[in-house]
Amino acid sequence: MSMVICHTYLKYNIMSELIFESKTYNLSTRSSSCIVLNGDYKSNVQFDIPDMIYHDDTIEYIQYSIPYVVIPVSFYTINDTNNTLHILCNGIDFSITFENGNYNATYFMNQFKSLLASKDGWNITFDSINSKFTITNVYYPFTFYNDSSIDYIMGFTDTISSSSVHNGITNIIIMPRPCNFLALPRICMRCQQLSNSGNMKANVNSADIILSIPNNSKPNGQIVFENIYSKTFLKADRIERLNIQFTDDDGNFINFNGISSFFNIQFDIYRKNLEKPPSFNHLQSLANSASLENPHFLFTGKV
Repeated sequence: MSMVICHTYLKYNIMSELIFESKTYNLSTRSSSCIVLNGDYKSNVQFDIPDMIYHDDTIEYIQYSIPYVVIPVSFYTINDTNNTLHILCNGIDFSITFENGNYNATYFMNQFKSLLASKDGWNITFDSINSKFTITNVYYPFTFYNDSSIDYIMGFTDTISSSSVHNGITNIIIMPRPCNFLALPRICMRCQQLSNSGNMKANVNSADIILSIPNNSKPNGQIVFENIYSKTFLKADRIERLNIQFTDDDGNFINFNGISSFFNIQFDIYRKNLEKPPSFNHLQSLANSASLENPHFLFTGKV
């Protein structure tokens, strides 16, 4: 198993009179130093690295960045966060749960029919022109509730009830919006130890976000994201532990299904150019010179 690798680069900047030091940690969720806190999800991890970074009196300021990230697109379109449909039909309240996976409209309709096969009268069709589902029950009126987590995938938001057509023989819902089987558009990388939580944020779930990574890959591919120019001032005085989390915008942990992610964290440290104290040899030379000029110095230490 790979270990945490740290590269250190030191440079003296004459113009700013600061000493620049860069430390880069190559981390991954499969390394032996990574503690995985949510099993095969592999999206909530911890790294314990003694003296990873600490702010001493010589440091003017520290910036951090995440210059390189590789994330597997091994998560599913329909998953534990969006796979339930809450239904009321013929006075009976129940829920169905869709199998996790990457869906299209055809596979979704097959799953819908399979999950309701034991109940009478259900059917679902798809309009390829407007990408909307039509759902019918030939026997009973029905309602889909807005606490269904699969609502935005099917194409509704508010609680929606069927209307009667064909002289009340068929009960029908035409979804108000197109279905949505698009992959997760972006991934939020979070770390409380690195975040500047004092910043004003638009969403309470975003206070610890350190990087927003666009998903520009297909399912079963990988996202390769480079971020070499964006740097943030570090407020923490000392870091010996990092808790890294990968979530969606709502703060739900992403399920990577056992596949690992890789990322670099870089600290740019700017130190003051402090004047060095005289060396022992220099002090000894001064003492010898003083003693030759004034022999009394040998006994009293005073000129």
